[in-house]
Amino acid sequence: QAVLAKRRHLLRFQNVLDHITTHLDQRFGVPDLAKIACMERAHFTTRFREAFGVPPAKYVLAQRLDKAKKLLQTTDAPLADIANQTGFSDAFHLSKTFKAHFTIPPKTYRATGPQITP
Repeated sequence: QAVLAKRRHLLRFQNVLDHITTHLDQRFGVPDLAKIACMERAHFTTRFREAFGVPPAKYVLAQRLDKAKKLLQTTDAPLADIANQTGFSDAFHLSKTFKAHFTIPPKTYRATGPQITP
């Protein structure tokens, strides 16, 4: 029964998840995601948190950071380009956020690899 409930949640939010994945390079907020889901913002936030265990903004940030980690490991792109591809305003913002979440700066992560991040 829990599996069916999870599947319903995923279907309910599939358009939102697709939007997040395909538009990580763009700036958007919770109100934009709520519109995509055809819900009022507070209701959307509550339902999203129930479905995924985190608020929508935190989920989006995790997706952005995950993509940044992948790009750091698979490309030689400058940090400014990675910031642009992951929706951060600039390289400084990405670096500051990355270090706050993973305790190491992106440059160190790129040099040492994923084995040192939680």
